[in-house]
Amino acid sequence: MKDKYDVILKEKPIDEGLGKTEIIEMLSNLKDEEIIPLEIEATKTDSSAMGFITYQAAEMLNFYYKEGSNFGKFIIEILEDMSKENKDCHYKFGVLDIYMDR
Repeated sequence: MKDKYDVILKEKPIDEGLGKTEIIEMLSNLKDEEIIPLEIEATKTDSSAMGFITYQAAEMLNFYYKEGSNFGKFIIEILEDMSKENKDCHYKFGVLDIYMDR
């Protein structure tokens, strides 16, 4: 991961958390210093996307970014359908740059 992102997520089984090393790497690759922890759970699989969203990105989404939001649905679709995964782990949601890997 070499670019800066508005949202950085890692797919994990629902019974696992993020490691300290993963968190440090995520934090260093966010566009902004002010961040909000984020977890979006898949509905059809036993996984979730865990990570961080910048405050500015959350503000752009009117702080509506969980499972029921369009943003949340976008992330869940990727979690639940491997054919929607990008090899470079980079996604766009409107103007937001997202990095999500497994």
